[in-house]
Amino acid sequence: ENNAYTSFDETVYVSEIPPSGLDALLELEADRMIHLDLNQENLDNEKRIVTEELRLSTENDPFSRLFTEALKTILGRHPYALTAIGTKADIEAATLDHARDFYRRYYRPRNAHLVIVGPVDPEATLVGIRRRFEALPADGETPSDVASVVDQRFPPAVEFKEDLPPVEISVLGFPLPATDSEDYWPLVVLQELLAGGGVDPLEESLVRRRGKALMAGIETMSARRGGVLALWSATLPYRRKQTAFRHLEQARIELGKFEWLDADTLTAAKRRLRMEEFGSVYWVAWRADRIGRARWWLGDERRAFDAAERIDEVTLDEVRDAFQRYVADRAPVQVHVRPEHVPLLVRCFGWLYPIFGG
Repeated sequence: ENNAYTSFDETVYVSEIPPSGLDALLELEADRMIHLDLNQENLDNEKRIVTEELRLSTENDPFSRLFTEALKTILGRHPYALTAIGTKADIEAATLDHARDFYRRYYRPRNAHLVIVGPVDPEATLVGIRRRFEALPADGETPSDVASVVDQRFPPAVEFKEDLPPVEISVLGFPLPATDSEDYWPLVVLQELLAGGGVDPLEESLVRRRGKALMAGIETMSARRGGVLALWSATLPYRRKQTAFRHLEQARIELGKFEWLDADTLTAAKRRLRMEEFGSVYWVAWRADRIGRARWWLGDERRAFDAAERIDEVTLDEVRDAFQRYVADRAPVQVHVRPEHVPLLVRCFGWLYPIFGG
């Protein structure tokens, strides 16, 4: 199997092969660094493919459009404001000269991590790698590093319309630090507690217990130079924006009391994270991805092998401190999204929902 993906921070090529095919694969990967055939036919074909991917993944999905617009509005000139797939205008503007220039500048061994996992002879494999890759030109350039998200200045509030179902969405967004932060592992556990496979405490509060939203939840996004933790709720359009944000703020205060967090909840979250780590041991592509990301994101490939132990070491106090530092004590970015089209009955009589809808 051969595949690839692009995130905010990297492009990753993944090949799963029998051990006997390693030498041939190394030849192909070394050749990719210097002899890639970039011509107009290839470019036009890829532009059609990416345009179709954009249509399916973003343009036809109102929540993906919302996510893309929110990133662009909140992050401004930060590189993470741009999704990896770009926009239709970006794709249309791509030229052969630009593609060739980008390839010459960045697709070089100096910018790559090569990770091999499987039943191979390490010394013999390294000899083969050096023979193929050291012969390549040592040119190109390394991109400048990306600034940490948590250090950016954000607008206090943004508002826009989107072609959503007839609900209004209110969001409190909190930036999270880069992966080299000393709070990295407590934040990993905190995000699992809030947005992993357990009970969502925000949904429990706003929807089930208090009936102040149709839907609510906690979402997280992680990247190498930071991420975001978002508290959101969806209400019918009759509700005032200030009221929705007041309920979200009250829920944030409730979360800070940590009535939802005890030793058993922490143990369950750690167990889910450990299961994910242990699962990577049995899949070579998964394991290779873990090693490459540990080297690139955390600065040390050994972090791919002791993640379970580091997760186990996280304490209740460290999780509480992380929540206090990045959520309770931070001024959030308020994002409010109104639907473009609201049915007349909802606009006129939506206020009856809490009376008759429970």
